Amino acid sequence: MGSSFFAVRGGMYFLVTAAHVFQGRDLRRAYGVNINRKWGMLNGMPFITCLVNDLAIAPLNEAWFRRAGVDRLKAVPLDDLETEYSSIGRWVTVGYPKSKNGLNPRLNQTDIHTHGTSFTDRLEKPTAKTHFANPVGFRFDKNKVIDTKMKSANPPSFSGTSGGPVYEILELVDFDGFSRWKCRLEGVFIGWHKREKEALAARVQPLKAMMDEVVDYMGKKSV
Repeated sequence: MGSSFFAVRGGMYFLVTAAHVFQGRDLRRAYGVNINRKWGMLNGMPFITCLVNDLAIAPLNEAWFRRAGVDRLKAVPLDDLETEYSSIGRWVTVGYPKSKNGLNPRLNQTDIHTHGTSFTDRLEKPTAKTHFANPVGFRFDKNKVIDTKMKSANPPSFSGTSGGPVYEILELVDFDGFSRWKCRLEGVFIGWHKREKEALAARVQPLKAMMDEVVDYMGKKSV
């Protein structure tokens, strides 16, 4: 179906994915998200979508966490905080490739695997034609992929990874010369254009703007 991730902004937790992940889906089927081997159901959840940027978010309240039986969650922090970390010119997207994941309801079995793909060349203005506005791009030639051991690799298809996060890798070198690492969200992965060899993502700025509207609305509603 697609990938997703959790983020927190203004003290509110959100499920984030790409809007096109839900297009054409049979709403009579059960859809869920795996959290620490527990399933949180998505049916009936209020998603806010922006087709212009191909983004979808769902605010998560305490009742949803209780129903899912989730008592801990790792979420991407999206509050605008200053940092002393610097970019190393590397980006990575993480998702659930369709070819590596499966669900067998009859046997009540799941096969769940994440896969990460890194990029070294960010494109502020990609050339591939898109269905969404103002994408950020990354150069990706499948024929030149190498693994962490610097050997040629055959990565899985990007099918199923839409909606996953794209992180920028940051580094901070302390006074003793030791490096510390962290990730900053660059965008939401949308897809790969084979001919142009470009992987495209929706930018993080419109994602934050969508979240801010929800946070402001919920804040006014609670007054």
